[in-house]
Amino acid sequence: MRWHWRKLDPGDLDPEKLLGLAGAAGLAAIAFFPLDRVPLTLCWFRRFTGHPCLSCGGTRSFVAMAHGRLAEGFRWNPLAATFFLLVVAFLIYAAGVVCFGAPRLRVRLTRRWEKWLVLCLGVGAGLLNWVYLWNAPIAW
Repeated sequence: MRWHWRKLDPGDLDPEKLLGLAGAAGLAAIAFFPLDRVPLTLCWFRRFTGHPCLSCGGTRSFVAMAHGRLAEGFRWNPLAATFFLLVVAFLIYAAGVVCFGAPRLRVRLTRRWEKWLVLCLGVGAGLLNWVYLWNAPIAW
């Protein structure tokens, strides 16, 4: 795994600026629109099986986190709540490097086992989250 900081060259695409603006717009929408009160169940998996899917409760988790109710956010969907915190951390990083013109952090997975490790950690986190959701003490 190789971590390095690099300055953007003139004419380079600025992913921190683009993703930062998209993330800020998404967080603003979640914070100001009552997305957690949508009366429709949009999860086809839950509709057919009666069990929550991997992302069930994700919207409610994001809304709770955006309003500062961290414990509730983690209760609804721990993986979505963790992703929310990562988005906030990225927005802080992106604002800093864009505002100050600082070098950008880049990570490159150079070995095959590193790529497999990242894949296995992601799949494992998803499966653990799904097991939690199937046994969650919340009313779906």
